[in-house]
Amino acid sequence: MQCTGCGKSLSTDELRGENCPYCETALPHQTVAIANAAAVKELLRDANQDGVPDVLEGTHLDPRNKPKKVELSEEEWTEALGPKDMPSHKKPVEYKKKSGGSGCGWFVFVLVTIGGLVFAIYFEQTQEPEQHAHGSESTTTSTSTTTSTSYSFTISTSTDGSNHISMGGESTSTVYDACIVDANGDGIGDVLANIGSYNAPKPAILDGKNGQPLWSDETYNAPVNIVCIDDEWFVVAQRNFQLHFFNSRRLGPPLRVMGSDKLRATGMGEECIAIKTADGTRTGVALPSGLTQKCKTRTALRSLHERPRGIIPLGKKRTAIKHNDRGYKLTLRRRGTPMLIVAAADGKKTLWKRELPYQKPTYSTGIAVGDGHVAVIGSAPGEPKKVFLVGLNQSTGDQVYEHALSKNQTDHAKLMHYNGHAVLLQYGSSLQAHDVTSGKLLWKIGR
Repeated sequence: MQCTGCGKSLSTDELRGENCPYCETALPHQTVAIANAAAVKELLRDANQDGVPDVLEGTHLDPRNKPKKVELSEEEWTEALGPKDMPSHKKPVEYKKKSGGSGCGWFVFVLVTIGGLVFAIYFEQTQEPEQHAHGSESTTTSTSTTTSTSYSFTISTSTDGSNHISMGGESTSTVYDACIVDANGDGIGDVLANIGSYNAPKPAILDGKNGQPLWSDETYNAPVNIVCIDDEWFVVAQRNFQLHFFNSRRLGPPLRVMGSDKLRATGMGEECIAIKTADGTRTGVALPSGLTQKCKTRTALRSLHERPRGIIPLGKKRTAIKHNDRGYKLTLRRRGTPMLIVAAADGKKTLWKRELPYQKPTYSTGIAVGDGHVAVIGSAPGEPKKVFLVGLNQSTGDQVYEHALSKNQTDHAKLMHYNGHAVLLQYGSSLQAHDVTSGKLLWKIGR
């Protein structure tokens, strides 16, 4: 090979140097190396020393950019993610998102080769993005724990006019967990519930008015937790750390996120959901993208095992709720038989206080307020398993009705909530809706 400067023939050993030994002209490989180094230096130039290369500032690659909320139609979601009824147990196929052009792709390649910034977004053909929630943007896929088992809902009307809902037969209609969302946006709380057997639960949403099924998820082959984060968003948390986030107003394929451990607490932020796992990791999930990011909340995160408001579980003696700026407190007699005491207050002023002729049932009791009435769960004195729904006048505290609950109610109350139409009650293995003005059963699922 000849030198491009002086034309001298160069030996192999001379070519290993940086410059021509005769005229000191830089050899071709040295010229390319200098050019590449200058290009990389220019790419990483940070004139204002803010930690972000100048070439990235103001672009979609700026790491300081917050995900923007994007509204997609159902057709666009289907086109992008595949049909919502695609079997989730099918082996996912990953695709790496293509860059905007060859220049951007070359830029990312250069950064990877020098150990710099890496951007990688993966999409699955049959499911939503699945990501590690460790505070990083890394992604992974894992086998879904849902099964192909499916149950159909049936509704029958009894002689008293109430609807009785079952899923695949009464034996599979046990309700394990429940919380409140407003899936159809009518201002009446609907019920998200885990229905089925404990080891094969099926999350479903029931209309708060009539118990009609509005939506159901796949049937899982292991226990899961369901958490209503607010009246719109909820999450199905699996034991293998998988988190499925759903928007109850636009139900479809979930945002799939992989946690660093079992989910322990959640909180709603501005266009994000904050999560905390059992290993102490706290991070956030951007909405609706599902990317992990920091997420600030106005209030403390709520534990998965925090008892709902309005419930007095075993070992506790009081609870309080608010309705129309007034406070309602349910307490137990301090000594002797745990008789129920209900009080209403406007600020610090007590409006009325009543000790009821009912005691706390064996495991728990609760209170709900709405439509001019206060509803509580009580038992006949000396018969804690003989349970009633008791109604009081909201203004005076006088008793209005007593409605006997099913005789097979042997477990504790896990949820008691007035949803704007009825008192929703998860008691034992059933989920019930009662008219708050009369105690009459409106609809029920479970035993």
